[in-house]
Amino acid sequence: MLANFVSLVSLLTSFAAALPAIPNPQENGLDTGLKHRRVDGVSISDTKLLHTRAGPIVFQGCGGVMTALNDDLADMVTMAAKARDNVKAGNSYYKAIFGTDPNQSNVPSDLWIRDRYDAIASATQSAKRGIPTLRCDYNSQSDKRCQSRFSAPAMTQGSGGTTPTIWLCAAYWQNRLRIRDIALPRYGSRAPLDQFIPTAGLLLHEWTHALYETTDVKLKQTNAGQVAYGQGNTLLLQRETNGARRSRNNADSYRIFAAMVTLNARWSTDPSNLGDGHIELKKRAEVEP
Repeated sequence: MLANFVSLVSLLTSFAAALPAIPNPQENGLDTGLKHRRVDGVSISDTKLLHTRAGPIVFQGCGGVMTALNDDLADMVTMAAKARDNVKAGNSYYKAIFGTDPNQSNVPSDLWIRDRYDAIASATQSAKRGIPTLRCDYNSQSDKRCQSRFSAPAMTQGSGGTTPTIWLCAAYWQNRLRIRDIALPRYGSRAPLDQFIPTAGLLLHEWTHALYETTDVKLKQTNAGQVAYGQGNTLLLQRETNGARRSRNNADSYRIFAAMVTLNARWSTDPSNLGDGHIELKKRAEVEP
């Protein structure tokens, strides 16, 4: 019997040695950035991180605006890092925007959301994440994507196996606002958050489209048909039936939460009472790409 057992072990060892090696995504400079969770006893991964091309951010047609764009990328990293550090079930802003983790296999968990923000926070430092191409030549003759939606500040194209491209359109460069240029409402007062969100929030919004295929979700109840964009509508989205599930797939929910925790003031979580404060800015800047 012992001889048979030894023969069986030898056979299994030989069979295993003959199998092809399972590729390690961290080899060749790649890192999927996936986090695991257990649902119904089964470990699953966040399959929404679609792109794992190694290398720095690719810029096209941005030569004349690189200083401004690097400033905005730095602000985006700051916002994503603040959001990552505040993804907590007990955070009132987080609960108001993303709700309670539905614990469903097809819905981003709290852990996934934190990892998404972490990936964006390291976008300018790490070559081991999925990195989109940034294009500033919105008015080129060969690429007219922004011209069809000229009022849009930015848009993302590309999904699945393609490398996504974020287009920074004409409206992006108008009335730019940096974190350092924002004078927040005094403690004890409330003002609508939308007036204060830095331009970098647009980059963060588009980054979630590019890396995680988030969408611009439309409301079904109050303000039905409107996109869940801005403070009021993202708060409304989370309050709808299945709101937590839908909010976690809504690009602007990521922008609004990041702005709430980055700009240290008292922001309303009541969509029917956002406040009526007036914005005070040190300056606004316009850039001609």
